[in-house]
Amino acid sequence: MFQIAITDRMIENLAANSVTYQRGLMYYMSKRVVHFDFDEDDLRIDATVIGNEEYDVSIFLGENGSICGLFCTCPAFEDYPGACKHIIAVL
Repeated sequence: MFQIAITDRMIENLAANSVTYQRGLMYYMSKRVVHFDFDEDDLRIDATVIGNEEYDVSIFLGENGSICGLFCTCPAFEDYPGACKHIIAVL
């Protein structure tokens, strides 16, 4: 069985800043993550998060369960360093 080794502290450290982290938590608690799929073969999480529009999130994992890569279709993902609120909501 595959185990993901991601802690709250790791998620907070991935966030672009503390405001982004808090907004991501609010998105999660508001059930804005409307699709979540884990592909065990590719070690990839794919999700859809409702923001101003629907945004697609992909999170790539290493064989040890660590995060190897992040992607979101929102504009903030391209414009700012760190994970956007949509990625934080999925994690």
